[in-house]
Amino acid sequence: MLAKTKEKDVIDQLLDQIDFHGMITEELAGENGLLKKLTSRFYSKALDAETATHFQ
Repeated sequence: MLAKTKEKDVIDQLLDQIDFHGMITEELAGENGLLKKLTSRFYSKALDAETATHFQ
């Protein structure tokens, strides 16, 4: 029996757009790495959305 192919979710689709080849640990998870930048922008957008909801 063949396993069903799981459809990619939005996060997988976004991650597929990033070229991780050749990136070193510092670039990914370092002090100014991709993970920190993504986390910062995620929280910033979430807080902006929350603020916008309260001031409508």
